Amino acid sequence: MRCRTRATDATRGWIPSTDRRHALHRADEGLRALHAAAPVMAMWDDHDITNNAWTDGGENHQPETDGDYVARRRAGIRAFHEWLPTREPRARTGDPKDDPDANLRYNRVAHFGDVASVVMLETRLLARTDPAGNPGGNVFANASGTIARWVAKRERAPARWRGSDLERTFLSLRDDLDAHRASPDREMLGAEQIAWIEKTTKASAALGVKWQVVAQASPVMDMMSPDLAKGAAALDENARSDAPPPPRGHASWTAALRAWVDWNGDDDDDGGGRTPNAKRVGVGGRDVPVDAARGLLAMGEYRLNWNFDDWHGYVADRAKLLRAVVPHANAAVILGGDSHDSWAGVVSDDARDWERPQGSTAAPRRVGAVEFDGPSVTPPGMFEHAHAWCPRALIDAGHLSSNPHTLRHARTGQRGFMLVDATAEEFAVDFVLTPSVRDASYSPRCDASFVARKESAGGDGGGGSGDWLRLDARTCPDLPDALARLSDRGGNGGDDAKAAPGAWAVTSLFVVAVAFGAAGVVAGRHAPCFERSDGGGGGGGGGGRVGGGGHRRSSSAVDGYVSSNGGGGGDKKMSARERRRYSELVDADVADSQLELGEWRDERRGGGGRHEREHSH
Repeated sequence: MRCRTRATDATRGWIPSTDRRHALHRADEGLRALHAAAPVMAMWDDHDITNNAWTDGGENHQPETDGDYVARRRAGIRAFHEWLPTREPRARTGDPKDDPDANLRYNRVAHFGDVASVVMLETRLLARTDPAGNPGGNVFANASGTIARWVAKRERAPARWRGSDLERTFLSLRDDLDAHRASPDREMLGAEQIAWIEKTTKASAALGVKWQVVAQASPVMDMMSPDLAKGAAALDENARSDAPPPPRGHASWTAALRAWVDWNGDDDDDGGGRTPNAKRVGVGGRDVPVDAARGLLAMGEYRLNWNFDDWHGYVADRAKLLRAVVPHANAAVILGGDSHDSWAGVVSDDARDWERPQGSTAAPRRVGAVEFDGPSVTPPGMFEHAHAWCPRALIDAGHLSSNPHTLRHARTGQRGFMLVDATAEEFAVDFVLTPSVRDASYSPRCDASFVARKESAGGDGGGGSGDWLRLDARTCPDLPDALARLSDRGGNGGDDAKAAPGAWAVTSLFVVAVAFGAAGVVAGRHAPCFERSDGGGGGGGGGGRVGGGGHRRSSSAVDGYVSSNGGGGGDKKMSARERRRYSELVDADVADSQLELGEWRDERRGGGGRHEREHSH
């Protein structure tokens, strides 16, 4: 198969598993039904290539044993385009041989009428610099190890950290990490894509589109490590409201945390605090590793960033992204994923906050953008994976406490997706959770719901320079009936679960999910008008086309705006004739997209045919 590549040295050769992974995923009944029911905007992420992939390498790709990285990268992206209903970007020169990486330029925009323009970014392979190489290495492991090995045993106890040499060590580490994160040499997007983002945002806003939506891989808003001490205090303070009770055997959340970290160092002289203790039992009866618990406590206490693979490892480029969007948007929305957990919040409109590695120092005077980051459909999040002993409620409260000015919602340890309903008046997001990833039958539930609105300073909803963006929590609405899965497979749907006629269908504007290795999926009820990214943001050859040429896909235009994105030309409104034509295409696409995609893939791999000639690179 073409998407499989071998190293030249057969003894050290490798065959990428990307193709087999795609085949496995396509065996999933629900995923097939999703593609048959709705257009899908998908974007790859690192696991389509290798963990923490970047332009010239990956965390677990070693050239001496794994072969040529460029070959591996091209194989993964070729498989992505072969298995998904995509429009592969054209080569700028017209000759694919002269532009072998043209299909990496997959940033594009979809216009949902005059309601929303969804810009999909490529943040992994076009321009990203190495996420590794920070001065702290694995920050969590090193923080835990530093505490465990600290010669002055008395200072290992958290009660004695204040003013100690250990504290000074952590503060120095924080400064080094922040300087590294803020380096202008660290990039995710590159200058060309940032210029394209700004141009596209300005064009959408000028046409009167209400929401300029940036869909990309990971959280953009402030997201410092969870402060467990402040989180425990917040849970105790809210004990009479909706906060969960403290863990069994402990009078309060603070008492539980102090027992887990051996706050006063009672055991440091006998085994370094690692001796099993009846009071150190965490989630699921797990023994709490005291050194690890102290490391997690220190990361929040001293605001040590641990993730250098998301936007918080690329602070300068994050500021460039926000400068390209926030000042030019009518109302800016950021959609993300990759963390595998659920987050909602705001981004300040003050550019000085964007440039600070530690984030906003006060509540934003005005909101520059609202942000929603969806949970994964199946894989676990980092905190439940690395800190399984720690209750989710404490992790979540710790995140809210360490990011008080911008974060509004945190839910780790639970899988699901986001359901978005956008109108000209509001942009609403429901965080939908599923109780188990091991059972195909389930009753989804809404865990939290938020609505963004843009209002005038006088509150009358008028336009003008006094307009401001706000984000409010709301009571969860009833979920669409079509999201209820059939419960006749012995699942946990319950007696009152509503059975949908066949697989579930998308009934709101779009669903955002983080699935397997993909950075994000946007599935629309309203088929959007897609604008190709050919030529990037600069002066590439030719303008973008309404709809798509070559292979017909299930993401044709129904209504809205189209743009030329290869240079000049500007945006234009679709004519009535174009809307009728593409409505006809949508009817045909939804019916035959899966069958035709399978035929196209088989034909392509068989070595000939119309699609081979049109799509071969």
